[in-house]
Amino acid sequence: TPAYIIAVTIGGPAMMALGIDVLPAHLFVFYFAIMAEVTPPVCIASYCGAAIAGTKPLATGVESSLIAIMGYLIPFIFVYNSALILRGTALDILATFILGIIISGLWAATFSGYLFRTMNMIARILLGLVTSGLVVLVCNVKIMTQLGPQIAIIVVGLIALIIFFILNKKAVQASKAALA
Repeated sequence: TPAYIIAVTIGGPAMMALGIDVLPAHLFVFYFAIMAEVTPPVCIASYCGAAIAGTKPLATGVESSLIAIMGYLIPFIFVYNSALILRGTALDILATFILGIIISGLWAATFSGYLFRTMNMIARILLGLVTSGLVVLVCNVKIMTQLGPQIAIIVVGLIALIIFFILNKKAVQASKAALA
């Protein structure tokens, strides 16, 4: 696409000068050129959807970029951790894939405000912080492969996530029991 050609002539050499490998650099630029379709002010796909739905184009563009929020993180993950683009050991690829699925679900819950039930702002902020920690974990290959002193941070984050899920699930069950 023309957006990719323009972006790669500007961004590609700059990224490679920063020491990023050729394939992740090109995929990074390509991915963001494609994301322009749902990102305001360009968001041509969102404008078409707004015309079909009969809504305001810019509001639809903003909503589409919120829905696609995980798409903005994926290029950064495969620049810092090439296991996402199937470069690395089978264990690295599997761990990155599983964490990527978990992160996608948690980001969706954070930005939609719903995980088993509607979340308040404090729960959304806490879930966002835990999810951000997982993103840092996935992006930092040294942490994933060596698991040195940072293991305590990872364990605390995962325990917080498990507690969050349990409390949220109990609240849903309590509200269902109250309705019955």
